[in-house]
Amino acid sequence: MRSFFICSSLTGVLCACSFGPVRSSDLERLAATGPYNNSRLATEICGKPVTLLGGQDARNPVASLPVAKVLTWAPISDTEGAATARVIGIGVQKNWPNETTIGTCDGIIAFKYKSMRVDNGRAAFRETLFTESPVVVKPRQ
Repeated sequence: MRSFFICSSLTGVLCACSFGPVRSSDLERLAATGPYNNSRLATEICGKPVTLLGGQDARNPVASLPVAKVLTWAPISDTEGAATARVIGIGVQKNWPNETTIGTCDGIIAFKYKSMRVDNGRAAFRETLFTESPVVVKPRQ
């Protein structure tokens, strides 16, 4: 089921924009932001105190998000549901101006999400957010 919205372009011409149901790639991007933005979640995944879980580039893990893969997905509707994802990245301890890498960390997180159409006046897009804090289901072994 697709929803159609009328969007105004920069020139003021009306156009039809389609925003379909949430895709697994939307959830993977959302799951990756959890331990990147939340030190408590990153620490629980790594098993050691870290500031964030960054990308897998050992030279600069802070420059990218960790890799996330959706394992289970239970949509309630086109715009909300629950999912679990495996997140893999490099743990980083930031003590300005220094950064210390802890090593590769991986874990499985569970989360609930909601997706909505956002129009900032210039463009319309889909935004997917956590409805509650993600929970670590299985930390690094």
